[in-house]
Amino acid sequence: MQAYDYRAVDKNGKQSRGTVMAISARAARRDLRARDLTPIDMQAAAEQAAAEQAAADKAAAKKAATEQAAAAAKKVLAAERAATKQLATAEKKK
Repeated sequence: MQAYDYRAVDKNGKQSRGTVMAISARAARRDLRARDLTPIDMQAAAEQAAAEQAAADKAAAKKAATEQAAAAAKKVLAAERAATKQLATAEKKK
């Protein structure tokens, strides 16, 4: 048996989420319909976990890239300030 995460609506339009155990996605949908629920979305639980992990990995990579860009910008700013200071010192010596 496989676990399937689902989103479904009942006859009143109320949405619900949950997990159902079944031998196939088709059997899982049939089980939900037997409980008067209309499936909206369904994924094997392992696929859902993989999708969530991929999203978390993407967010972590984006955060790391942002932090690297910020560090690079700080270095450029520091170099620019040092260059400006050197120019000012050179101008005073003239």
